[in-house]
Amino acid sequence: MQYPISTDYGRFRLPQYAKDSPNYLIDILEVPWELISVQCANLPPLPPPRELPPPPPEDDCCRMGCCPKPTEIDYRLIKAIVDQTLKEQKFLIEVPICKCEYDNKTNKWTPKTDNVQMEVFATSRKQADQLAQLHLDNARQAADLCIARNVEEPIAVIPEWWQARSFQRPQLVIQYAELLGENKLGRSRWSVTIPHYNKPQKYKPSFPKYEKGDIEGILVLNDNSKIIINAKNKTECIRVINAFKQFVDPTYLKEIQKPKVGDRAGVYKKVNVVPVRCHYFSKGQKNNVPDWSLSLREKDSNK
Repeated sequence: MQYPISTDYGRFRLPQYAKDSPNYLIDILEVPWELISVQCANLPPLPPPRELPPPPPEDDCCRMGCCPKPTEIDYRLIKAIVDQTLKEQKFLIEVPICKCEYDNKTNKWTPKTDNVQMEVFATSRKQADQLAQLHLDNARQAADLCIARNVEEPIAVIPEWWQARSFQRPQLVIQYAELLGENKLGRSRWSVTIPHYNKPQKYKPSFPKYEKGDIEGILVLNDNSKIIINAKNKTECIRVINAFKQFVDPTYLKEIQKPKVGDRAGVYKKVNVVPVRCHYFSKGQKNNVPDWSLSLREKDSNK
């Protein structure tokens, strides 16, 4: 038995007598198959399958092993590329080499500078010139240190704790000398460091005199730099540290703890010391020659 099918919405209608048909259930099951065939006939055809692009020619493939198929690595080509790159990044610069020689006639140390040419690797000519300037700065520092050997009182004073750190903090290094009778000074010298010194070069500071000893006081600033004093007792340590705090940039005194004081028996002898000279290093240990030096005693000459 065939049933009429509506063409407007793709649905089908059953006559009233269909339920009385002995093949009612079979006819119901057959109708969906007819309906599907009608709906499929109304759909547009599917597009043809997409074609994959052809593989690249073997000549365009990388010769260093990036082809789909296994290839041998051309080490000669790699070496040629590296050699060419090094050749393009090699520059010739002229740098000074400073030597410190002792002149027996004048009894003084004299810096002697010779210019030599050397090849350096750099990404550009500008970077090569920067390397040349670095060698020039090093030669100037070496010359300054050579001349400083002629001064009885050395000027390149480097605190011990700098050598264990890489931070480039500005520092004022104060030289203390033993005070003998009749206002004479002994030959021994001790250094005290003030990190982040806050006074200009022309300012004449007044640093405290004190008595050295085995009691050590340490004030830690908020950037972990330190003021270290060794005095005869705790009271003397605190007094000297408080005197030095006024010469520190207040930014580094915020939220710091009180000085730590402890005993270091047998390390220092108890002597009276006075400040005789100070040296300012604006870049920390990056430059071993101070930016400026200042005498703290009348008989010393300013530098």
